[in-house]
Amino acid sequence: MPSLITASEAAQQLGVSKQTLYSYVSRGLIRTSQAAGDTRGRLYRAEDVAKLATRKSRGRKPQNQGLTALEQGWPLLETALSTVLDGELYYRGRPALQMAEQAEVEDVARWLWQFEQADPFASSPPAPSALWLHARAELADRPLAERALALFTLGQQDIPSAAWLQQEAALAASCASLLRYQVASLLGTLPSALPLKQQFAEAWGLDEGATDLLRAILVLVADHQLNNLTFPSRCIAATGATLGHAMLAALCGVSGTLHGGAFAQVEAMWEEWAQQPNLARAVQARLDRGDPLHGFNHPAYPQGEPRARWLLTRQLGDSRTMALAASIAELTGQHPSLDFALVTLRRAMDWPPDAAFILLHAGRSIGVIAQILEQRRTRSVIRPSARYVGPAPQTED
Repeated sequence: MPSLITASEAAQQLGVSKQTLYSYVSRGLIRTSQAAGDTRGRLYRAEDVAKLATRKSRGRKPQNQGLTALEQGWPLLETALSTVLDGELYYRGRPALQMAEQAEVEDVARWLWQFEQADPFASSPPAPSALWLHARAELADRPLAERALALFTLGQQDIPSAAWLQQEAALAASCASLLRYQVASLLGTLPSALPLKQQFAEAWGLDEGATDLLRAILVLVADHQLNNLTFPSRCIAATGATLGHAMLAALCGVSGTLHGGAFAQVEAMWEEWAQQPNLARAVQARLDRGDPLHGFNHPAYPQGEPRARWLLTRQLGDSRTMALAASIAELTGQHPSLDFALVTLRRAMDWPPDAAFILLHAGRSIGVIAQILEQRRTRSVIRPSARYVGPAPQTED
Protein backbone atom coordinates (compact mmCIF):
# COMPACT_ATOMS: atom_id res chain seq x y z
CA MET A 1 0.00 0.00 0.00
CA PRO A 2 1.67 3.27 -1.06
CA SER A 3 2.16 6.00 1.53
CA LEU A 4 -0.21 8.90 0.92
CA ILE A 5 -0.16 12.51 2.12
CA THR A 6 -2.54 15.47 1.85
CA ALA A 7 -2.28 18.33 -0.63
CA SER A 8 -1.14 20.70 2.14
CA GLU A 9 1.62 18.31 3.21
CA ALA A 10 2.76 17.72 -0.38
CA ALA A 11 2.80 21.44 -1.21
CA GLN A 12 4.76 22.18 1.98
CA GLN A 13 7.39 19.52 1.23
CA LEU A 14 7.85 20.91 -2.27
CA GLY A 15 7.73 24.54 -1.22
CA VAL A 16 5.06 25.41 -3.77
CA SER A 17 1.45 26.55 -3.86
CA LYS A 18 -1.37 24.05 -4.20
CA GLN A 19 -2.02 25.31 -7.74
CA THR A 20 1.55 24.39 -8.70
CA LEU A 21 1.08 21.03 -7.00
CA TYR A 22 -1.95 20.40 -9.21
CA SER A 23 0.17 21.30 -12.25
CA TYR A 24 2.71 18.63 -11.22
CA VAL A 25 -0.14 16.11 -11.04
CA SER A 26 -1.49 17.09 -14.46
CA ARG A 27 1.98 16.51 -15.97
CA GLY A 28 2.17 13.03 -14.48
CA LEU A 29 4.93 13.90 -12.00
CA ILE A 30 2.87 12.99 -8.92
CA ARG A 31 0.26 10.23 -8.69
CA THR A 32 -2.92 10.69 -6.65
CA SER A 33 -5.61 8.53 -5.06
CA GLN A 34 -9.16 9.19 -3.90
CA ALA A 35 -9.39 10.07 -0.21
CA ALA A 36 -11.55 7.52 1.63
CA GLY A 37 -14.99 8.86 2.49
CA ASP A 38 -14.47 12.09 0.53
CA THR A 39 -15.62 12.19 -3.08
CA ARG A 40 -13.76 15.46 -3.70
CA GLY A 41 -10.55 14.98 -1.72
CA ARG A 42 -7.32 13.64 -3.17
CA LEU A 43 -4.22 12.16 -1.53
CA TYR A 44 -0.75 12.25 -3.04
CA ARG A 45 1.95 9.57 -3.36
CA ALA A 46 4.62 10.39 -0.75
CA GLU A 47 7.35 8.69 -2.81
CA ASP A 48 6.53 10.84 -5.85
CA VAL A 49 6.61 14.01 -3.76
CA ALA A 50 9.94 13.04 -2.19
CA LYS A 51 11.45 12.21 -5.59
CA LEU A 52 10.31 15.52 -7.04
CA ALA A 53 11.61 17.44 -4.01
CA THR A 54 15.03 15.84 -4.50
CA ARG A 55 14.99 16.67 -8.18
CA LYS A 56 14.05 20.28 -7.42
CA SER A 57 16.89 20.66 -4.90
CA ARG A 58 19.45 19.33 -7.38
CA GLY A 59 18.11 21.60 -10.07
CA ARG A 60 18.84 24.74 -8.05
CA LYS A 61 22.47 24.65 -9.18
CA PRO A 62 22.72 26.84 -12.29
CA GLN A 63 25.02 24.38 -14.08
CA ASN A 64 22.40 21.62 -13.75
CA GLN A 65 19.41 23.60 -14.90
CA GLY A 66 17.87 23.33 -18.33
CA LEU A 67 19.54 20.11 -19.51
CA THR A 68 16.24 18.39 -20.29
CA ALA A 69 13.94 20.90 -18.64
CA LEU A 70 11.91 22.04 -21.62
CA GLU A 71 11.27 18.52 -22.92
CA GLN A 72 10.05 17.40 -19.49
CA GLY A 73 7.64 20.31 -19.03
CA TRP A 74 9.88 22.67 -17.08
CA PRO A 75 10.09 25.41 -16.06
CA LEU A 76 6.63 25.67 -14.56
CA LEU A 77 4.67 28.91 -14.59
CA GLU A 78 1.86 29.33 -12.10
CA THR A 79 -1.53 29.80 -13.73
CA ALA A 80 -5.12 29.95 -12.56
CA LEU A 81 -6.59 29.43 -16.02
CA SER A 82 -6.75 25.72 -16.86
CA THR A 83 -5.38 22.39 -15.69
CA VAL A 84 -5.78 18.66 -16.26
CA LEU A 85 -6.47 16.84 -13.01
CA ASP A 86 -7.23 13.12 -12.81
CA GLY A 87 -7.72 13.06 -16.57
CA GLU A 88 -10.25 15.92 -16.66
CA LEU A 89 -9.79 19.42 -18.07
CA TYR A 90 -10.83 22.36 -15.88
CA TYR A 91 -11.23 26.08 -16.70
CA ARG A 92 -10.60 28.08 -13.53
CA GLY A 93 -11.95 25.19 -11.48
CA ARG A 94 -14.95 24.43 -13.68
CA PRO A 95 -15.03 21.12 -15.63
CA ALA A 96 -14.68 21.91 -19.33
CA LEU A 97 -16.97 19.04 -20.31
CA GLN A 98 -19.76 20.41 -18.14
CA MET A 99 -19.31 23.87 -19.66
CA ALA A 100 -19.47 22.32 -23.13
CA GLU A 101 -22.97 21.05 -22.42
CA GLN A 102 -24.54 24.50 -22.46
CA ALA A 103 -22.14 27.41 -21.87
CA GLU A 104 -21.90 30.01 -24.61
CA VAL A 105 -18.46 30.60 -26.09
CA GLU A 106 -18.50 34.24 -25.02
CA ASP A 107 -19.27 33.22 -21.43
CA VAL A 108 -16.21 30.96 -21.40
CA ALA A 109 -14.13 33.89 -22.67
CA ARG A 110 -15.53 36.11 -19.90
CA TRP A 111 -14.72 33.42 -17.33
CA LEU A 112 -11.12 33.05 -18.52
CA TRP A 113 -10.39 36.73 -19.17
CA GLN A 114 -11.70 37.85 -15.77
CA PHE A 115 -12.73 41.45 -16.36
CA GLU A 116 -14.62 42.45 -13.23
CA GLN A 117 -16.63 45.45 -14.42
CA ALA A 118 -16.56 45.31 -18.22
CA ASP A 119 -18.22 43.06 -20.77
CA PRO A 120 -15.77 42.61 -23.66
CA PHE A 121 -18.50 41.65 -26.10
CA ALA A 122 -20.65 44.72 -25.42
CA SER A 123 -18.26 46.68 -27.65
CA SER A 124 -18.74 47.24 -31.36
CA PRO A 125 -16.74 45.12 -33.80
CA PRO A 126 -13.65 46.71 -35.33
CA ALA A 127 -14.01 48.41 -38.70
CA PRO A 128 -11.51 46.86 -41.14
CA SER A 129 -9.15 49.20 -42.95
CA ALA A 130 -9.04 49.47 -46.72
CA LEU A 131 -5.70 47.65 -46.59
CA TRP A 132 -7.23 44.72 -44.69
CA LEU A 133 -10.13 44.47 -47.13
CA HIS A 134 -7.74 44.54 -50.08
CA ALA A 135 -5.55 41.85 -48.51
CA ARG A 136 -8.59 39.65 -47.84
CA ALA A 137 -9.42 39.69 -51.55
CA GLU A 138 -5.83 39.26 -52.73
CA LEU A 139 -5.06 36.38 -50.35
CA ALA A 140 -8.24 34.41 -50.99
CA ASP A 141 -6.36 31.65 -52.85
CA ARG A 142 -3.51 31.33 -50.37
CA PRO A 143 -3.32 28.40 -47.91
CA LEU A 144 -5.53 29.00 -44.89
CA ALA A 145 -2.76 29.23 -42.27
CA GLU A 146 -0.85 31.81 -44.31
CA ARG A 147 -3.95 33.84 -45.14
CA ALA A 148 -5.28 33.91 -41.58
CA LEU A 149 -1.92 34.91 -40.11
CA ALA A 150 -1.45 37.71 -42.64
CA LEU A 151 -4.96 39.09 -42.10
CA PHE A 152 -4.69 38.99 -38.32
CA THR A 153 -1.28 40.69 -38.51
CA LEU A 154 -2.84 43.55 -40.45
CA GLY A 155 -5.97 43.75 -38.33
CA GLN A 156 -4.30 43.83 -34.92
CA GLN A 157 -2.29 46.92 -35.82
CA ASP A 158 -5.40 49.08 -35.45
CA ILE A 159 -6.43 47.62 -32.06
CA PRO A 160 -5.23 49.58 -29.00
CA SER A 161 -3.59 46.95 -26.79
CA ALA A 162 -0.30 48.38 -25.55
CA ALA A 163 0.98 47.30 -22.15
CA TRP A 164 0.19 50.73 -20.73
CA LEU A 165 -3.50 50.27 -21.60
CA GLN A 166 -4.93 49.56 -18.14
CA GLN A 167 -8.44 51.03 -18.33
CA GLU A 168 -10.58 47.91 -18.00
CA ALA A 169 -13.36 48.73 -20.47
CA ALA A 170 -10.89 49.71 -23.20
CA LEU A 171 -8.74 46.63 -22.61
CA ALA A 172 -11.77 44.33 -22.59
CA ALA A 173 -12.98 45.81 -25.87
CA SER A 174 -9.53 45.28 -27.38
CA CYS A 175 -9.59 41.60 -26.41
CA ALA A 176 -12.97 41.13 -28.08
CA SER A 177 -11.75 42.97 -31.19
CA LEU A 178 -8.68 40.76 -31.47
CA LEU A 179 -10.82 37.63 -31.16
CA ARG A 180 -13.27 38.93 -33.76
CA TYR A 181 -10.42 39.69 -36.16
CA GLN A 182 -9.02 36.21 -35.63
CA VAL A 183 -12.36 34.55 -36.39
CA ALA A 184 -12.89 36.75 -39.44
CA SER A 185 -9.37 35.96 -40.67
CA LEU A 186 -10.01 32.23 -40.36
CA LEU A 187 -13.49 32.27 -41.92
CA GLY A 188 -12.73 34.85 -44.60
CA THR A 189 -15.58 37.04 -43.34
CA LEU A 190 -15.76 40.50 -41.76
CA PRO A 191 -15.34 41.13 -38.03
CA SER A 192 -18.77 40.82 -36.45
CA ALA A 193 -20.58 41.42 -33.17
CA LEU A 194 -22.65 38.26 -33.66
CA PRO A 195 -22.02 35.38 -31.25
CA LEU A 196 -19.16 33.25 -32.50
CA LYS A 197 -21.36 30.21 -33.08
CA GLN A 198 -23.68 32.32 -35.23
CA GLN A 199 -20.78 33.62 -37.31
CA PHE A 200 -19.80 30.02 -38.06
CA ALA A 201 -23.40 29.02 -38.73
CA GLU A 202 -23.81 31.74 -41.35
CA ALA A 203 -20.43 31.09 -42.96
CA TRP A 204 -20.97 27.32 -43.21
CA GLY A 205 -24.77 27.15 -43.56
CA LEU A 206 -25.36 25.14 -40.37
CA ASP A 207 -28.68 24.10 -38.88
CA GLU A 208 -29.51 24.48 -35.19
CA GLY A 209 -28.16 21.11 -34.13
CA ALA A 210 -24.86 21.51 -35.95
CA THR A 211 -24.50 25.05 -34.58
CA ASP A 212 -24.86 23.83 -31.02
CA LEU A 213 -22.32 21.08 -31.61
CA LEU A 214 -19.91 23.65 -33.01
CA ARG A 215 -20.50 25.82 -29.92
CA ALA A 216 -19.49 22.90 -27.71
CA ILE A 217 -16.31 22.34 -29.73
CA LEU A 218 -15.26 25.98 -29.38
CA VAL A 219 -15.78 25.68 -25.61
CA LEU A 220 -13.73 22.48 -25.35
CA VAL A 221 -10.72 23.92 -27.21
CA ALA A 222 -10.69 27.33 -25.51
CA ASP A 223 -7.62 26.58 -23.39
CA HIS A 224 -5.40 23.66 -22.41
CA GLN A 225 -2.82 24.35 -19.74
CA LEU A 226 0.41 26.05 -20.71
CA ASN A 227 1.57 24.65 -24.04
CA ASN A 228 4.05 25.44 -26.78
CA LEU A 229 1.67 27.92 -28.38
CA THR A 230 0.72 29.87 -25.27
CA PHE A 231 4.18 29.81 -23.69
CA PRO A 232 5.75 31.96 -26.47
CA SER A 233 2.85 34.40 -26.17
CA ARG A 234 3.52 34.76 -22.44
CA CYS A 235 7.23 35.29 -23.09
CA ILE A 236 6.44 38.10 -25.53
CA ALA A 237 3.82 39.58 -23.19
CA ALA A 238 6.44 39.66 -20.43
CA THR A 239 8.54 42.03 -22.56
CA GLY A 240 5.77 44.64 -22.52
CA ALA A 241 4.58 43.94 -26.07
CA THR A 242 1.05 44.70 -27.22
CA LEU A 243 -1.69 42.09 -26.90
CA GLY A 244 -1.77 41.68 -30.67
CA HIS A 245 1.98 41.12 -30.97
CA ALA A 246 1.92 38.61 -28.12
CA MET A 247 -0.90 36.77 -29.89
CA LEU A 248 1.19 36.62 -33.06
CA ALA A 249 3.84 34.69 -31.13
CA ALA A 250 1.27 31.93 -30.64
CA LEU A 251 -0.32 32.14 -34.07
CA CYS A 252 3.00 31.70 -35.86
CA GLY A 253 3.08 28.12 -34.59
CA VAL A 254 -0.37 27.05 -35.73
CA SER A 255 0.84 25.35 -38.90
CA GLY A 256 3.35 23.16 -37.06
CA THR A 257 2.78 19.41 -37.17
CA LEU A 258 2.10 19.36 -33.41
CA HIS A 259 -0.84 21.74 -33.86
CA GLY A 260 -2.69 22.71 -37.03
CA GLY A 261 -0.52 20.49 -39.19
CA ALA A 262 -1.63 17.45 -37.22
CA PHE A 263 -5.07 17.74 -38.78
CA ALA A 264 -3.61 17.25 -42.26
CA GLN A 265 -2.00 14.02 -41.06
CA VAL A 266 -5.29 12.72 -39.66
CA GLU A 267 -7.17 13.80 -42.79
CA ALA A 268 -4.69 11.89 -44.98
CA MET A 269 -5.06 8.80 -42.80
CA TRP A 270 -8.86 8.96 -43.08
CA GLU A 271 -8.60 9.39 -46.85
CA GLU A 272 -6.60 6.18 -46.98
CA TRP A 273 -9.12 4.33 -44.82
CA ALA A 274 -12.09 5.67 -46.77
CA GLN A 275 -10.88 3.81 -49.87
CA GLN A 276 -11.09 0.46 -48.09
CA PRO A 277 -14.34 -1.56 -47.70
CA ASN A 278 -13.28 -2.95 -44.31
CA LEU A 279 -12.25 -0.17 -41.90
CA ALA A 280 -10.81 -2.50 -39.25
CA ARG A 281 -8.62 -4.26 -41.81
CA ALA A 282 -7.44 -0.93 -43.18
CA VAL A 283 -6.30 0.12 -39.71
CA GLN A 284 -4.61 -3.24 -39.15
CA ALA A 285 -2.79 -2.93 -42.47
CA ARG A 286 -1.45 0.46 -41.40
CA LEU A 287 -0.20 -0.99 -38.14
CA ASP A 288 1.33 -3.98 -39.93
CA ARG A 289 3.35 -1.59 -42.10
CA GLY A 290 4.61 0.18 -39.01
CA ASP A 291 2.88 3.44 -39.98
CA PRO A 292 1.84 5.64 -37.04
CA LEU A 293 -1.76 6.31 -36.04
CA HIS A 294 -2.01 10.08 -36.25
CA GLY A 295 -4.30 11.76 -33.72
CA PHE A 296 -3.87 9.25 -30.91
CA ASN A 297 -2.34 9.30 -27.42
CA HIS A 298 -2.33 12.82 -26.00
CA PRO A 299 0.44 12.85 -23.35
CA ALA A 300 -1.77 14.63 -20.79
CA TYR A 301 -4.36 11.82 -20.94
CA PRO A 302 -2.70 8.40 -20.54
CA GLN A 303 -6.11 6.76 -20.00
CA GLY A 304 -7.71 8.46 -23.00
CA GLU A 305 -8.84 12.01 -23.70
CA PRO A 306 -12.32 12.86 -22.34
CA ARG A 307 -12.82 15.65 -24.91
CA ALA A 308 -12.26 13.19 -27.75
CA ARG A 309 -14.64 10.62 -26.26
CA TRP A 310 -17.28 13.31 -25.69
CA LEU A 311 -17.08 14.47 -29.30
CA LEU A 312 -16.96 11.01 -30.86
CA THR A 313 -20.15 9.97 -29.05
CA ARG A 314 -21.88 12.95 -30.68
CA GLN A 315 -20.73 12.47 -34.24
CA LEU A 316 -23.65 11.90 -36.58
CA GLY A 317 -21.87 9.94 -39.28
CA ASP A 318 -20.36 6.45 -39.42
CA SER A 319 -21.37 4.51 -36.30
CA ARG A 320 -18.30 2.29 -36.72
CA THR A 321 -15.97 4.99 -35.43
CA MET A 322 -16.45 4.35 -31.70
CA ALA A 323 -16.11 0.59 -32.21
CA LEU A 324 -12.96 1.23 -34.22
CA ALA A 325 -11.49 3.45 -31.49
CA ALA A 326 -12.29 0.82 -28.85
CA SER A 327 -10.65 -1.87 -30.96
CA ILE A 328 -7.50 0.23 -31.46
CA ALA A 329 -7.30 0.89 -27.72
CA GLU A 330 -7.66 -2.82 -26.95
CA LEU A 331 -5.02 -3.88 -29.49
CA THR A 332 -2.46 -1.12 -29.10
CA GLY A 333 -3.29 0.80 -25.92
CA GLN A 334 -3.70 3.96 -27.98
CA HIS A 335 -6.65 6.32 -27.45
CA PRO A 336 -8.07 8.98 -29.80
CA SER A 337 -6.98 12.55 -29.17
CA LEU A 338 -8.84 15.76 -29.87
CA ASP A 339 -7.19 15.98 -33.31
CA PHE A 340 -8.65 12.63 -34.37
CA ALA A 341 -12.08 13.47 -32.95
CA LEU A 342 -12.28 16.85 -34.68
CA VAL A 343 -11.33 15.47 -38.08
CA THR A 344 -13.69 12.51 -37.70
CA LEU A 345 -16.50 14.85 -36.71
CA ARG A 346 -15.68 17.25 -39.53
CA ARG A 347 -15.99 14.46 -42.07
CA ALA A 348 -19.18 13.10 -40.53
CA MET A 349 -20.82 16.55 -40.56
CA ASP A 350 -19.52 17.38 -44.06
CA TRP A 351 -18.01 20.64 -42.82
CA PRO A 352 -15.34 22.44 -44.93
CA PRO A 353 -12.00 20.62 -45.33
CA ASP A 354 -10.18 23.08 -43.03
CA ALA A 355 -12.93 23.06 -40.38
CA ALA A 356 -10.93 21.22 -37.71
CA PHE A 357 -8.03 23.66 -38.05
CA ILE A 358 -10.35 26.68 -38.00
CA LEU A 359 -12.31 25.52 -34.97
CA LEU A 360 -9.23 24.74 -32.90
CA HIS A 361 -7.51 28.04 -33.56
CA ALA A 362 -10.62 30.20 -33.32
CA GLY A 363 -11.48 28.69 -29.95
CA ARG A 364 -7.88 28.51 -28.68
CA SER A 365 -7.48 32.24 -29.32
CA ILE A 366 -9.66 32.73 -26.24
CA GLY A 367 -7.10 30.90 -24.13
CA VAL A 368 -4.16 32.68 -25.76
CA ILE A 369 -5.67 36.04 -24.83
CA ALA A 370 -6.33 34.78 -21.30
CA GLN A 371 -2.72 33.62 -20.94
CA ILE A 372 -1.42 37.00 -22.11
CA LEU A 373 -3.72 38.86 -19.72
CA GLU A 374 -2.62 36.65 -16.83
CA GLN A 375 1.04 37.23 -17.66
CA ARG A 376 0.49 40.98 -17.71
CA ARG A 377 -1.35 40.93 -14.41
CA THR A 378 1.40 38.97 -12.65
CA ARG A 379 3.99 41.53 -13.85
CA SER A 380 6.59 38.76 -13.74
CA VAL A 381 9.61 38.51 -16.04
CA ILE A 382 10.43 35.32 -17.94
CA ARG A 383 14.18 34.93 -18.29
CA PRO A 384 15.18 31.82 -20.27
CA SER A 385 18.79 30.73 -20.31
CA ALA A 386 20.95 28.30 -22.24
CA ARG A 387 23.98 26.15 -21.52
CA TYR A 388 26.63 26.57 -24.20
CA VAL A 389 27.84 23.26 -25.68
CA GLY A 390 29.53 24.55 -28.86
CA PRO A 391 33.21 24.66 -29.81
CA ALA A 392 35.60 26.11 -27.28
CA PRO A 393 36.36 29.80 -27.88
CA GLN A 394 39.53 30.25 -29.88
CA THR A 395 42.21 32.45 -28.42
CA GLU A 396 45.44 33.76 -29.86
CA ASP A 397 48.62 32.02 -28.72
